[in-house]
Amino acid sequence: MSTELARRQEFRPLPIPKPLEEAGLTIAIDERTGARAIVIPASVRERCNVIDPVTSLVQADPNWSPRISMVELDPDAKAGKHFYEQAGRKLAPTKQALETLAKAAGILYTKTSRIPRAELNEGEVGYVATVGVRRSDGTVEEIQREKVWVEEAERAEIEDAVTRAEEWSNGQKTGNPRFGHQGEPSWVNEVNKRWLKELKDRYAKTESKAVLRAIRAALQIPHTFTTAEAQKPFLVIGFNFTPDYTDAEVRRIMTAVGLNAQAALYGNGGQTAALPAATETAPEPPDEAAAPGGEGTTGAGESQEGEATPETNERDAASPSPDADIPIEEPAQASFADMAPNREALLEKALATEIPSKANAGKTIAQRLKAKDHETWLANALTIDWPDDFRSALELVAEEKHPKVFKAWKDKQEGAEG
Repeated sequence: MSTELARRQEFRPLPIPKPLEEAGLTIAIDERTGARAIVIPASVRERCNVIDPVTSLVQADPNWSPRISMVELDPDAKAGKHFYEQAGRKLAPTKQALETLAKAAGILYTKTSRIPRAELNEGEVGYVATVGVRRSDGTVEEIQREKVWVEEAERAEIEDAVTRAEEWSNGQKTGNPRFGHQGEPSWVNEVNKRWLKELKDRYAKTESKAVLRAIRAALQIPHTFTTAEAQKPFLVIGFNFTPDYTDAEVRRIMTAVGLNAQAALYGNGGQTAALPAATETAPEPPDEAAAPGGEGTTGAGESQEGEATPETNERDAASPSPDADIPIEEPAQASFADMAPNREALLEKALATEIPSKANAGKTIAQRLKAKDHETWLANALTIDWPDDFRSALELVAEEKHPKVFKAWKDKQEGAEG
């Protein structure tokens, strides 16, 4: 940051890691408001792909400090790890690359839901994805994107790809069709093979693409990069919670959060403690020997002249005494994903889940896994579009009881999505 800009904005530079300082970045604090800011010079934008809010000067709420991450992605499209080549020799980021940038940027969560069938045409499958990202003022912004799988279009793409496939010889294309001409048995067999795989993966792939669309929109990541752009490091801006711990209200909230976290780990009947009242200083214990409101004392809710003050009454009504029981809030019903971290109990519940299909009516997952063909059934079941609750239970059982089957399914899914 230039001296002139620092003087005009009344910013005081803050220490940052040496590599970032050498790159030309500056983080500063506004003396008047306590807000943090990042200054990203044009020279840095020339050398890096900057993933941040659009402006080069990002001002944050005093309780949220900017976090800068440098991410280097592998630009080798042939390796296929972070980029793949598209038409025009441009490179598009893969699923792994987008997830890496999302993690660095501090994407807080992703949620997906099926688009109702009534809103889709025949032969379509759709998902809506929502991601939450922390902004500079500490608020969470939700960005939604959707992806629809269209049967007719997907089938046409497969047929076109099989038709255009050429034979290779000695590392070069021969110009001859690899699977014969359209309508021939070899061509039909290849189309059917690819189409069957597409039908099996369509739900997972559509859901994943919706999530990636939402991540790209939230972080303003371009769809494609030139080779030179892909070779540059990615400068990713996020925000950390850095409150003023000398503030009584902050201490109050952090104490309650700590108590609730402890209760979640060690048990408190699944209950959540309400926030204790904020006080600048601990209240003095009452003098049992003195009569309430007597000489030399000031009764609760009274001024020194003996008149009640509304401000004091409101505060006392909202703030329980130190000896009072802390109010308890009833917990909400939890889904599989939100249950307490007792994985054994969660697994037991998952195994007892009934399978929602006619072929296995009345059977639980545990009962079905006792059959001789249980691994084959499990591998096929993982590819089926189940209701969300059953899918969560099925994936948990597969991951815990049959990790090889689960890993094979995950690898296939990620390969199709990438």
